[in-house]
Amino acid sequence: QNLLRYRGFARVALMPLVATSLKERDQGVEDLNAAFEADPTDLEALIQLADLYRLDWIQALNTNRPAAVASSMKLLSATIDRMRDAFPDDPRFLARELDFMIESRIRLDSSLRGQLQIREQLRGIEEPLIERFLTCDPGLLSSELIANTFSSGRAIWNVRADDYND
Repeated sequence: QNLLRYRGFARVALMPLVATSLKERDQGVEDLNAAFEADPTDLEALIQLADLYRLDWIQALNTNRPAAVASSMKLLSATIDRMRDAFPDDPRFLARELDFMIESRIRLDSSLRGQLQIREQLRGIEEPLIERFLTCDPGLLSSELIANTFSSGRAIWNVRADDYND
């Protein structure tokens, strides 16, 4: 099952870089689901599965395919729910959930007014996660996790009108 896990990870890593067939993408989904079923403590398998659905969602948005946008968002949301059920207090899940929440809200309205309103609504949403970082088992944290979280926070905190064209 470890081989399936890493093959699934590789498929997700390659998706934004090279053309991926539907068969290869589906194989990645199967591999990651099998890895999690074999080891229900494997949060990373679910994170990679969520990333795969996120990439599907972005591609559907970029190619203006509303049915695919809805389908991939439904799969992404269901995977986030699986992570929440299995790892509700894990800071790695909480950070990924925050990233997806921020990205999904920001991508849906690219106008300056929409961006500013969304960012104002999201301001402070990262504070519970930062508190969790301060109280969790340090073994759950990595410099990459912390850097990515603060990068997401900057997407909310550093808003200037001249960053956007309306």
